[in-house]
Amino acid sequence: MSLYGTGIRNRAALGEEVATVGGERVEVLYAGPQGGFDGLDQVNVKIPRSLAGRGEVPVSVAVSGRVANFVTLSIR
Repeated sequence: MSLYGTGIRNRAALGEEVATVGGERVEVLYAGPQGGFDGLDQVNVKIPRSLAGRGEVPVSVAVSGRVANFVTLSIR
């Protein structure tokens, strides 16, 4: 899953990205510039199979301790 925002590329160090989906911490595969639009950043996360069928779940991303706005994802 890819999420988009701003300010992610300005983190203090690699590995300061934390993402949760449905309350479970998920692996962050990439966090940095999106590449196609100036100033847009991208976070790619791996959604584990254990979340299959959960329906609507909250998604949270924090970078350098700063939490972004929550979004909701529907998982079938």
